[in-house]
Amino acid sequence: MIQYRHSLDYQNDENWTQYCTYRDLRAQMLSSAVGEILNASEETNYEQKMKNAIHSQTLLSMMNVAKETFIQNHSKLKGAVEAFNR
Repeated sequence: MIQYRHSLDYQNDENWTQYCTYRDLRAQMLSSAVGEILNASEETNYEQKMKNAIHSQTLLSMMNVAKETFIQNHSKLKGAVEAFNR
């Protein structure tokens, strides 16, 4: 319950929104990278699967940037993360 309340406190923050969007898109990219993608001739499209896997790595980097920016912009979170990392 506490986690949801804190999430609502930051729901309108641009970096939080970006993080959630990147997270959801990454989940879709990973799912399609391991799932079946067929081309027009009904063969597995390995090129697209690899593109999706690479794009998921890019999204992970974007998630980390958004998360770090979000933490830096909120002093309560910055202190909590520093304490957690000790």
